[in-house]
Amino acid sequence: MSYAIIRNEKLTRVQAMGAYKHNERKTKNHSNKNINSTKTELNYYLKKNELSYIKEFDKIKEKYDLKGQIRSNSNIMCEMVFTSDQKFFDKIGYEESKRYFEESYKFICEYKNLGEQNIISAVVHMDEDTPHMHLLFIPVIHTTDKQGNKIDKVCCRDFWKGKNSYRDLQNAYFKHISGKGFKLERGELVEVTNREHYSVQEYKRITNFENTKELLNSIKLELPETPDIKDFQKIMLNRDEKIKNKIIKPKDELIKKLYNENISLYKELSKQTTIIDKSEKFEKEKFKLETENRNLRFNLKMMNFKHTGIFPEQATNWDFIERKIKPAKKPMKILNLFGYTGAATLSAASAGANVCHVDASKGMVNWAKENATLSNLGNKPIRWIVDDCVKFVQREIRRGNKYDGIIMDPPSYGRGPKGEIWKIEEKIYSLVCLCEKLLSKDPLFFLINSYTTGLQPAVLSYMLGTAVAKKHGGKVSADEVGLPVSANGLVLPCGASGRWEKK
Repeated sequence: MSYAIIRNEKLTRVQAMGAYKHNERKTKNHSNKNINSTKTELNYYLKKNELSYIKEFDKIKEKYDLKGQIRSNSNIMCEMVFTSDQKFFDKIGYEESKRYFEESYKFICEYKNLGEQNIISAVVHMDEDTPHMHLLFIPVIHTTDKQGNKIDKVCCRDFWKGKNSYRDLQNAYFKHISGKGFKLERGELVEVTNREHYSVQEYKRITNFENTKELLNSIKLELPETPDIKDFQKIMLNRDEKIKNKIIKPKDELIKKLYNENISLYKELSKQTTIIDKSEKFEKEKFKLETENRNLRFNLKMMNFKHTGIFPEQATNWDFIERKIKPAKKPMKILNLFGYTGAATLSAASAGANVCHVDASKGMVNWAKENATLSNLGNKPIRWIVDDCVKFVQREIRRGNKYDGIIMDPPSYGRGPKGEIWKIEEKIYSLVCLCEKLLSKDPLFFLINSYTTGLQPAVLSYMLGTAVAKKHGGKVSADEVGLPVSANGLVLPCGASGRWEKK
């Protein structure tokens, strides 16, 4: 008995990028061991995407003026997989198999009046165990806006509205495909089977296990026919060789083959289990950090130079600071230069560090104190210093003070309390060299942020490498920092950040 199989999965932008790499065979070493690269040239399109799935989505959205509020984590498209079992495709042959996928493609174009223009890609894979089609489309609903004007809107939630939405899809698909002459069965209702709705990738993994199980169950020991009495003596003389060649050897080869296949399957499963374990560990740690960071409070206000009192793109560095400090067995001493309103200071203090916060602006230092009070960190060991950062560092060197971590977020241009001019391109390297003298014998990190185009990640990396890593070892990394833009899915560049850390 063969079934009409259709699977659906909702995709975010990140998930769509992964689907694109798999469906378009963009990697040489495929994680899916069922892909036979020698047959990949047999794959074909019912609708060929010219660009990546994300760019195709953006192009279609703009071309047809699709409405809808789309956030960075929104489901923006759906991926369907159409297939059946291998027996079905073997029975109907290549041409009918091709017609099967063509009719499936037409079904989606007409389903809920979707329209072919909202199909992103439709590719048939012939290089895996069973032929199947990956079809990606934008879930567009035809509705009206508040003024009563007809609009087309991207909304995955409304497209699949209702608890019976997938059942309705299965029923409609079975009716369509069986009406085109394909003799297939409708799968049992979920209320009967109590099966979960698996994602595309989960379904394919389960199918692989089922195929292996079916193969194992198909093994049957076939004994030779009973010989005639008159040939008994002849058979007795040759029995060992005959049994060995006709029974034992073929079965041994089959068992060996199945064993190797199952070893490979076990390794793949083990790899997936490891990935899942790591993901779960990451999510737990992320949740822990997010929970702890909820305790930090900041007094924000609009200033005439478009600042609010916090730079949210620095959140990645605040997490970095906490991750470095928390595992330490003793209180760490941290120096935060150009401390502004104290976000990095509070992150370090909440992780258990003794922090020295320095800024040339008395108003900014008072603001940082207010934020500490709001975050219930007013009683933490934080030194609040109003001073020129360079002069303060020079005095700390003379005093013989040492720090386990140094943070600096210098402005591109500024003035000290006595009118001293600060230009980052001229002063930053000499300051980094000075600060290196303040590092303890076993320091944790050195962090620099830059908002000027003159200090690219490569420049920050070079400075930390020559001024810090040369003496203390460890590793240096640098990259751009930015903010995700929910309206278009792009990243707004917000400068660069360089890190040195002890390995």
